[in-house]
Amino acid sequence: MALIDFELASKNLAAEVKKSKTEKNKKSIYLEEEDLSESLKYIERRYKNRNSLIFLLMAYCGLRVGEAHRLNLKDLKKTRGTIEVFGKGRKWNEIPVPDVLLNYLLEVEKERMSPYRLQEEAFFVFQKGRRLSIRQIQKIVNITFEAFKKGNPYVNDMKLSCHKLRNSFATMLLKNDVDIRVVKELMGHSSIGTTMIIRTLMMKRRRELWQP
Repeated sequence: MALIDFELASKNLAAEVKKSKTEKNKKSIYLEEEDLSESLKYIERRYKNRNSLIFLLMAYCGLRVGEAHRLNLKDLKKTRGTIEVFGKGRKWNEIPVPDVLLNYLLEVEKERMSPYRLQEEAFFVFQKGRRLSIRQIQKIVNITFEAFKKGNPYVNDMKLSCHKLRNSFATMLLKNDVDIRVVKELMGHSSIGTTMIIRTLMMKRRRELWQP
């Protein structure tokens, strides 16, 4: 549009660029906050606090499944109210934790099962005191979403996953008018273009909801 404004072009050249099939078919990639709250009710009772925290860290701090898997006890910075995560591109990222969630982190830390190996520093461990694997974390989230879908058929066509939780975090920030560059940093995106995709799809869904 800028080229037209400065009379350097007579039409919008970008309009002639064909969209990829992937871009055309993309649907909303996040859950509304009320759905996040509802889905928490379907977390299995066994190790409920631990599993709820994993879910919450993805939904309200934007952790990737691998970052939740790698989280160690020392990564919780209690005095600063943050967690340090070792993310994509082998980069460290310090993420602020909401006060309510910080208290929950401290509670789950107290309940943490004693590891068989003293050197085990993982924050999230299973019954043998060893670090939860990525597959185990995915299973926790998938089982929760399967139960959530049974109780809420209107989400049956949504592909719910760990990544959906992470994108929900970004969407909540954008809805609250957090600067997109800040969202990029909190999400650990290497390019702002990835963050822009989430923003575009959020705006698209907002328009769809307002259509009569």
